[in-house]
Amino acid sequence: MSVFLKEVFSENFDLAFQKLLEFEGEYSNNPADFGGETKFGISKKVYKNLDIKNLSIDDAKKIYWNDYWLKYRCDEIVSSKISSKFFDLIVNVGFGNASTILQRALIANLKKIEIDAIVGTKTIKLVNDTNSENLITAMRSETAAYYRILILKNPKLKIFENGWLRRAYS
Repeated sequence: MSVFLKEVFSENFDLAFQKLLEFEGEYSNNPADFGGETKFGISKKVYKNLDIKNLSIDDAKKIYWNDYWLKYRCDEIVSSKISSKFFDLIVNVGFGNASTILQRALIANLKKIEIDAIVGTKTIKLVNDTNSENLITAMRSETAAYYRILILKNPKLKIFENGWLRRAYS
């Protein structure tokens, strides 16, 4: 997926990547996990030609920088807390779900926006114009609700509940 690999990262990205590693660790291949075979959160389902088991942390960081952080405009979000949370959500629940959570959090902060699961110029502007402490609180709440609904729809996922909720409120 990466077209280019840049090795000079922004300060916000470095902080977000370190935070991500608190939840996305070493190699895993849990059959109950949607991601399947993963390492540092990088999935074989997405990166079919990548040797996941032998993926280095440096290569994972480059993938995240190019294929997530830059691609999904995290670098345009001023607040490190918000950009880090949005980045974590993209990795964990996918861009569409992460965007919906972010837009719902904006609505909870009385911002007028259509929930379209697209983070465009309007969404970025509203994010940057919203009090970051209020927005992060709403994002955490929306994320926890997302995970709880997922578990209600598929009770087999209950084994992930404590970890997901810890992640939601981080």
